Amino acid sequence: MILIRPILELVVNNYKDLNIWLVSNKRFRSLFEFNDQIKFIGIDFKNGGGDIFQIYNQIKNETKKINFDAIYDLHDVIRSKIIRFLFFFK
Repeated sequence: MILIRPILELVVNNYKDLNIWLVSNKRFRSLFEFNDQIKFIGIDFKNGGGDIFQIYNQIKNETKKINFDAIYDLHDVIRSKIIRFLFFFK
């Protein structure tokens, strides 16, 4: 996560009308609180929050009124691929 922070910082500084929603372990929230264009959804993996459908529901609930232009999966593992697929039609 620490490696993508400089990239996100560069992107949001150059594209002022862009909002980025980042989903990751809740422990990393403080890394991305430097800019209001970055919205962080923290997942609690230690307390059973790592279930695919729990993650999907949490993201869905926190982004109900958001119309995404794109989803970019930086992790690209089976769990993130399934979640990405579930959001394909959103």
